[in-house]
Amino acid sequence: MISGRTPLGEGYRRRGADRLGATTGPQPPQERRLPYLDGIRAFAVLTVLLYHGGVSWVSGGLLGVDVFFVLSGFLITGLLVKEYAERSTIRLPAFWAARARRLLPALFITLLGVSAYLHFFSGSVDVSSGRGDVFATLFYFANWHFILAGQGYFAQAAAPPRSCTRGRWP
Repeated sequence: MISGRTPLGEGYRRRGADRLGATTGPQPPQERRLPYLDGIRAFAVLTVLLYHGGVSWVSGGLLGVDVFFVLSGFLITGLLVKEYAERSTIRLPAFWAARARRLLPALFITLLGVSAYLHFFSGSVDVSSGRGDVFATLFYFANWHFILAGQGYFAQAAAPPRSCTRGRWP
């Protein structure tokens, strides 16, 4: 073994093994890209969009939401497990900062678009309510804002949402 010969071939060593073959401690899982999960998430988002677009044969749009969140949770958990394996700790502030760098630009663009819509096409939408909705969404307390306004999650089944930001789930 010292010569580097193993049953698997010349120079092969276990990942994390020293020259004598002893491992150096827990090793992080190998980084791997799972592109098919991106495809499944994209399909889940598409079903939600079709459902909200009124396509009659897509009556299970909420299943797409569940699939999206389960896969997202799986991928995020993988990131946390990898960090713990590499560092023996999880730096939550750094983790949250990375999530913010990824999610906040899309949130800002969405809220900018909603604000422009409210400003220019406010004929069918209550602008004062819309401002409160945008503010609540920007600071990630929209769920509580909508509940207090009588627009809880399941209330949308009885009537269409009264807000342009109703679909943003912080």
